[in-house]
Amino acid sequence: MPDEQLSVALVNRLSQGHFFLVLDNLETLLKDETRWQPYRFFLQALCDSSGHSRVLITSRIKPEGLPWLSEEMDIKGLSEEAALDFLDAMKVQGTHTDLKQFVTLTGCHPLLLKLTVEWLRKKRGKSANVAFILGQQDINLFRDIVGNHQGDPEVSIGKVLEQSVSLLPLSLQQLWQDLSVYRRSFGLAQAKAMQPEATEENLRELARYALLQEEPTEKSWEFSFLPLLQRFAQERSGEQTGKHKRAIAYYIEIAKPKPWTTLEDIISYLEVFYHYYTLNDYSSAFKVLYGCNEFLYTRSYNIIRVELYEPLLQKWMPTARHQEKADIGRALTCLGNANHALGEYCKAIEYHELCRIAFREIGDQGGESTALTHLGNAYQATGQYEQAINCYQEALELAREIDEPYGQANALGNMGNVHQALGKYQQAIQCHQQSLEIKQKLGKRFDEGYSLGGLGNSYQALGYYQEAIEYHRKWLEIAREIGDRRGEAYSLGGLANAYQALGQYEKSIKYHQQALQIVQEVHDRQGIVYALMGLSDAYQSLKNYQQAIEFLKQYLEITQAIKDRLGEARAWFNSGHILVKLRRSTNAIAAYTHACELFQATGLEQQAWECKEAIKRIKGVKP
Repeated sequence: MPDEQLSVALVNRLSQGHFFLVLDNLETLLKDETRWQPYRFFLQALCDSSGHSRVLITSRIKPEGLPWLSEEMDIKGLSEEAALDFLDAMKVQGTHTDLKQFVTLTGCHPLLLKLTVEWLRKKRGKSANVAFILGQQDINLFRDIVGNHQGDPEVSIGKVLEQSVSLLPLSLQQLWQDLSVYRRSFGLAQAKAMQPEATEENLRELARYALLQEEPTEKSWEFSFLPLLQRFAQERSGEQTGKHKRAIAYYIEIAKPKPWTTLEDIISYLEVFYHYYTLNDYSSAFKVLYGCNEFLYTRSYNIIRVELYEPLLQKWMPTARHQEKADIGRALTCLGNANHALGEYCKAIEYHELCRIAFREIGDQGGESTALTHLGNAYQATGQYEQAINCYQEALELAREIDEPYGQANALGNMGNVHQALGKYQQAIQCHQQSLEIKQKLGKRFDEGYSLGGLGNSYQALGYYQEAIEYHRKWLEIAREIGDRRGEAYSLGGLANAYQALGQYEKSIKYHQQALQIVQEVHDRQGIVYALMGLSDAYQSLKNYQQAIEFLKQYLEITQAIKDRLGEARAWFNSGHILVKLRRSTNAIAAYTHACELFQATGLEQQAWECKEAIKRIKGVKP
């Protein structure tokens, strides 16, 4: 039957009932007039007909010249939930984490999901488990799964994409491949970094082919890749070293100088890090990241630090040259401290021990002394005070051997903190005083303030509240003088604690509120946590339990957001204490149970025992 007669017959049949016709990947026909002509005739006739049937067309290019009575939708693949439901319906096995990783790998693309599941079933039969795919070495989903799909090669995603891309002029094909090195959305400026002659119209054309996603911004348009298409473009491109270097040059040129206030201010540096990392230039990647480390630390972006330093070190350590060992040690220090801030003390101990070894191997006693101090901090956090003191003592001896006064001051100050935790307040004062004197001789005003704060805490513990207030006031003066906003907030917190100990709760609240305002301004989430806890304690002392609970809720939200498990445990513990006073026994037991689990997870058995004892006391009292 001739094409036109077939089209008329099909249109007549569709007009006689309710049918749903799907034409998939129509763009593969549009540049071949011979193949496209019969489809054009059919669609034209269908548009002119009356009936209740519907046609669904998927295409990377919109067919022109047809009187569409239609609705357009941008398709970006399934939602994660829908993709997981599909795997469940197909009886694919795996842990929830593995299944989520798998659908992310496929970009939630329905066809790729289907083909991969079929491939998996052929390999594993009824026991199809995504762990088999995730465990493959160097698996290439296009070549091994879809690029050579048995039985029906026409449905190969690789082939469909190749046909779409081959329709483009060579210059656009090259631009599309070049742009695939960008992991974030991009605009014309980034495109010109790859190809100076690129235009926004080029980018819009790629979007019309559905090879890029486009989103309007206030000033122009931004473009991005779907994960599936990006991987295909990168594979098609081959060698990308030059492209990554051009991306590095672009981001260095637009990078914002200090001071930084938000994470967005350092995004360009993080992109430079990514491109160096991708090029296996780990030393350069570290230097860029280390330049942002203080900002990430003071703003409590510790999850980001872990996510960046951990894979960097995994790749770098086995291949590092001798002259890079010192930087390896610094990176391990950053990773250890980030884990410490997140309450991952066992990991912190592991990384600081590796750091110590790295510095010892190259004979850097100063670096080893610093590593021991950080190691002591991690032991102290887990209540292993004897190990902590041993680390500080060894750090102090090393610093004295090489006549490094700053290292001595740090070891002494931290040793003072341990003595205070052990209730040895006079010894704590001696250590803090020695640390303070060294820092004053060195002119380290920033560090001097923190020693004054340590002295204030020790005198407060001894009941010398006026002396404590005086030390915290001195710290406050220094912090304001040198512009140390975090120090200003923490010294205000110290004053608040001292006034609370004196029973002056309204004054304590005033200082905590001032501290909270500052840490919010500088985005110091750990500082926000301290201030909220202080406010909760003060309102609890005033027997305003509802307000105390409200501050604890805010505290809990932040600790959960930054994955500070110890902070979260303290929030639940304090909540339990308040709920007991409100005679909400069931809720109090639940809070103490949460706290107990978290304390145990962080290795704090004494605190976990206190939770269990609190639960026993509650159960001995009728709700």
